[in-house]
Amino acid sequence: MRTNIIYRFKFFRILFYFLSFLILFEIILRVISPNILREEKFPLIFKPDSIYGYSLIPNSCSELVGMEHRKTVTVNQKGYLGKDFKLVKDTNFYRIIIIGECQLSGMYLNDREKDVVQMLEEKFHTNNYNVEVINCSIDGAYREACLTKFIKNEIVKLDPDMIITEYWSELHKVLASREVYKDFVITYPANNDSLRNKAIKLIDNIYDHKVLRVLFDFSYVFKGFMYSWRHCLDRTKLQMNFEIWQTYETYRRKKMKDADAIIGYNDKFTFGETNAMYMDLKENLEKHAIKLVLFSNMNLLEVKNNEAFKDIDLSKYSFISPKIPMVVPNSYAHDKHYSAIGLKQVADSIFKDLIEKKTIPLKYKMSKIKN
Repeated sequence: MRTNIIYRFKFFRILFYFLSFLILFEIILRVISPNILREEKFPLIFKPDSIYGYSLIPNSCSELVGMEHRKTVTVNQKGYLGKDFKLVKDTNFYRIIIIGECQLSGMYLNDREKDVVQMLEEKFHTNNYNVEVINCSIDGAYREACLTKFIKNEIVKLDPDMIITEYWSELHKVLASREVYKDFVITYPANNDSLRNKAIKLIDNIYDHKVLRVLFDFSYVFKGFMYSWRHCLDRTKLQMNFEIWQTYETYRRKKMKDADAIIGYNDKFTFGETNAMYMDLKENLEKHAIKLVLFSNMNLLEVKNNEAFKDIDLSKYSFISPKIPMVVPNSYAHDKHYSAIGLKQVADSIFKDLIEKKTIPLKYKMSKIKN
């Protein structure tokens, strides 16, 4: 009897120490690693589109949370990021539309930080130019070819004087779709119901793991363990096929994207085909009296000297190439998107290029901004 009491006492003492250690460790992690271990969220603002793969839900608002940024992403009533704007532009203003992917979208910032569109417009106004800058970018890789079609069919309706879009040497052929399911954003090949249903089934399975979700939502110790486990696997190149690992990783990111399943992710147009598509876009916009400006973070001299580009006459395009190093503090350490510091350099480079080349007609430079 006495022996049982002693063993029971030892058991509870060990349990007490163990729980005390977990509580202390939990407090330490919450203090020293709030960003790295906090839950990631992807904004629930996407809807499928039969022509362009997906678009943004008008008048939607959702939070994006990453390791180094937290932002409330707002979509205006026309289905574009940022502030609303009039379809009929003020004749006293020169209208510039910026359209690209994640880097120019301004999504990957903190709430109080300004995106490239806001900084560029402020730069023009500070220098007494009546210039309106509108953000029509949409997050998502592999959409370059789709964006050229979107510009010709949709952006021209917004009556811009200039369109600045990202330049890619080879455009992807894939058409990916995105939509919101529960509190996830799922990505799959457009019009592929089989892979869409597969993603939905996996998310439903995640919701069956109630214990895992509770642990993840409330315990930094659990998050820290899984985070360290993932980085250990990354460093050792080990493959982990346990269902619980796959479930955790998907739940952590709040995104469902099977890169291997997105048919055609590596299927690209040739350099010649890409050049023809940009030329077609340029000529199409010229018919509407719209100037096309291509933006790329590649060094233009390196592009011109690259053998792959020998048949492409870049002198036919207006080209802005700031070559901003994608390193901290210009970009985030983990996801490699531009930070606010990097986007300021982008805005400064665009402004400098447009002013030095006298691209903005002088009639829009005023002694005082007209409100």
